[in-house]
Amino acid sequence: MIIKFLKILVLTLTCFFSFAQQEFAEIELIDFNTSATYGSGSSVSVHINPKGIFRMDNPSALGTDNPDNNKFVLELSDELGDFSAPTELNEVFDFYTSLINGVLPSSLISGTYKLRVRATQGLTATGGTYSEILTETDFFDVSSDSVSNYLSISSGIPSINNNFFYCYDDPDNGYSALDVTAFPVAGSLNRGLGAQTNDSGVNSGVVNFNFSKNSGSSYTAYLHDVFNAGAYSQNLIIDDVFGVASINLPIDDTDPTNPTGLPIGTYNIEIHEINSQGVSSIYSVVFLWHSNNTNLGNTTSETICLNEEVIFAIDNSTSGIARNYTGSYYSFDYGDGSAVEYYTHAEIMFDGTEIKHIYNTVSCESGQGESGSNFIIQKSLYNKFRTSDTETCNTYSVNGLGTEKAVNVSEAPEASFTLIEQQCEAQPITATNTSILGQWGLEGTCLDGANFDWYVKGPENTSFVYVNGVLQSWLVGDDLVIPANQVIPGCWEIYLVAYNQDLCQLESTTPTQTIEIQAITDPDFQFLDDSGQAITEICFDQSVTLNDLSNIDQFDCQSINYNWTISPSSGYTFQAPSSSNSQSPEVVFDTPGVYQVTQTISNLCGVNSVTKPITVLGDPTVNFSDASLAICETNDALVSDGYTLDFSDPSIAPTYSVSPYAPDSYNWTVSGVGVTS
Repeated sequence: MIIKFLKILVLTLTCFFSFAQQEFAEIELIDFNTSATYGSGSSVSVHINPKGIFRMDNPSALGTDNPDNNKFVLELSDELGDFSAPTELNEVFDFYTSLINGVLPSSLISGTYKLRVRATQGLTATGGTYSEILTETDFFDVSSDSVSNYLSISSGIPSINNNFFYCYDDPDNGYSALDVTAFPVAGSLNRGLGAQTNDSGVNSGVVNFNFSKNSGSSYTAYLHDVFNAGAYSQNLIIDDVFGVASINLPIDDTDPTNPTGLPIGTYNIEIHEINSQGVSSIYSVVFLWHSNNTNLGNTTSETICLNEEVIFAIDNSTSGIARNYTGSYYSFDYGDGSAVEYYTHAEIMFDGTEIKHIYNTVSCESGQGESGSNFIIQKSLYNKFRTSDTETCNTYSVNGLGTEKAVNVSEAPEASFTLIEQQCEAQPITATNTSILGQWGLEGTCLDGANFDWYVKGPENTSFVYVNGVLQSWLVGDDLVIPANQVIPGCWEIYLVAYNQDLCQLESTTPTQTIEIQAITDPDFQFLDDSGQAITEICFDQSVTLNDLSNIDQFDCQSINYNWTISPSSGYTFQAPSSSNSQSPEVVFDTPGVYQVTQTISNLCGVNSVTKPITVLGDPTVNFSDASLAICETNDALVSDGYTLDFSDPSIAPTYSVSPYAPDSYNWTVSGVGVTS
């Protein structure tokens, strides 16, 4: 995935290029001579400074009329200044120009006219909305006289080379020149920081321009500093050298002991011819004095991980690209086969203090860079110039060596492991490493060696233990094996961290997995009455709780099955919501008797049971074998001590009900006259 320049940082620069920091397009009118009187056939020059961003979506089509790119059009109004049906004088197919020359039509009638510069695609809204941008001159006069001669300007540069060039005599010049070259240029586009036109190594011809005079005409020359209007706006001296007019760019000699030349900038040289009829023709050329800086500094590391953003900073101060020509564009080739990105100078000055890219392939086998393991980011600067007379100025060419940055992109491993969810105690725990290995390398070969860190938290631990540090005997290859004699019942938690052995060491951490270590069960229980007291017998129709006392409750992470059986199989009811599978169910016995209650517990470790009896008591009964008893006693015995009944005598003893109806207390009542108990 490619990420283009983001609006991350906008610096405020105190330099002559600070205007380029703006986003939305406008055309600043630098100058047009409205005081002159023109005629049909006169040449005219409009000096402008386009600010903001103008569209360039197809760099290969620059210099042609292409809908993906902006163009500047010089248009003439009618004799009343109306542009409802303008006459096109010239075009510049580009995203920047500081000058447009044109020629008034030969059939032009006298009147007061205006000129207009129209940019077809200037940015007017964030997000890529482009619209026409217009600027108009004031009215100027056109007489009935005509002009038929045009200036022919030549540069004083002795020869075109890698340092100095001119594009005056190229008939195409990369533009649609209708009658005169719309945008003739000369100068240098590889000057260093602080360079001036009078520096040592700069031939005097570089700042010299020549043209042939027409008989009977007078001439003046004027210099416009495009980026600092007024700073170097001045009349130029025209010398006659053997019949040829010569212009030298000014040198600031306010201090004769230390004369200085023109600094880095864009300068328009305007030549004004007035013929013998007083009719003017104005023709201009551009002198470029700029740098070819392509700085690209590190913001993030040059060693990054796959799908991680790499960021490089661009210095857009005067120490960086701000001293480059505004008619420059830049390319960024990320070296990974993704599409090359292109940006105009204005785009980077406003929005490109950082360049970002996300790599989705590793670089270890790219074959790029000294080690053969890097992607090479290539930033190149493009300008229209030429280095020999045989070349054309029609196309953009790479200016300078550009800038390269090496980026090593590695893929981090993706940690994973498998672990069963449950097992019995006293068996080894095995966590099998299933991580996907990454890729990294420095010598043109991709390696996949990774480091794995295991972390374990047992039932008795309050925090995770780093296995690699203190329990290395648990490591078997890349897997984790916890010995059986260390495995106790409860919750065991495990996670794994994986990272490359070198370069991209982005850690990949698995989610924590839990394994349930189940205990060997030891069943036990007790009977509790309604008050929670332990009992062995209870009255019928009273609730009894079968209270679990097994060993399972002392461990976490236990998956247990409970089953309660009672013999005989009737005479009782489990009370909802409990059931025969509850851990401690509630039971009501509605039939007295002796019952055998069995608790059965099962898990991965096996099945174990325990049985205990409970007696359910019923209402007791008592009966006498004879409902009545007749006793006859002598009168003497009656007088002496009465008659004693001994109910332990089997012949009269009562018959009591037996268990579970046996009584546990007795109360005798005896009544009658003269009877004592």
